[in-house]
Amino acid sequence: MGLGAFPGTDKQFLGMLGMHGTYEANTAMHNSDLILGIGVRFDDRTINDLAKYCPHAKVIHMDVDPTSISKTVPVDIPIVGSAESV
Repeated sequence: MGLGAFPGTDKQFLGMLGMHGTYEANTAMHNSDLILGIGVRFDDRTINDLAKYCPHAKVIHMDVDPTSISKTVPVDIPIVGSAESV
């Protein structure tokens, strides 16, 4: 979830996504125009209803495992490789 990547005390921190997440985080994600997923699974607890998931967003998905890309969410730009080397 990357929760440690951004300080939870920052005023721009919106919280977790998905069914256990906050209204603010889910609204921001729903209204986004670009999703950059680095090593994420896009699991069902985050996505919920795929037909309503970020309807206006382009999705970039980077993962070291090519079979993980577009497994759950259709991806506009797939990138295979590690975050360190890409």
